[in-house]
Amino acid sequence: MIQNFHWGHAIFIFYGVFVLALISVLIASFGVDRSLVLDDYYSLDLRYQERLEQINEAILTGDLIIERQSVEQTIVFDFGHHQELSGTIHLYRASDAHQDQHISIEESPFVLNTSNLQEGAWTIKVDWKADGIRYYKESPLYL
Repeated sequence: MIQNFHWGHAIFIFYGVFVLALISVLIASFGVDRSLVLDDYYSLDLRYQERLEQINEAILTGDLIIERQSVEQTIVFDFGHHQELSGTIHLYRASDAHQDQHISIEESPFVLNTSNLQEGAWTIKVDWKADGIRYYKESPLYL
């Protein structure tokens, strides 16, 4: 049997294994979540200058204080003493968009319970409006 084996058989076996490997990679790729991290990436890019102005307002006023309390498993958001306060807190999970959460805020201080969040890296994105001025702040969170 070995005497009948020659280089043509070796090439055939090589290409056969190569095609099987390509097909298995193709089948495995169907199970990968290939969604974008952000659905509205392009519209956010167009409003980038507006977002920069909101970040600068938040830096200049320094009103928002984010304090993590590990024992109670909470995060306290203190927006200062504004009369009219509204906005959202976006808990952003880069590794899994299905775990993202949007929470409305209407009072200061606002207490957020973190016991139901999965451990790992998060980004807190706070977008709020106080006394007619819009603000924005991002902060990393590691649970």
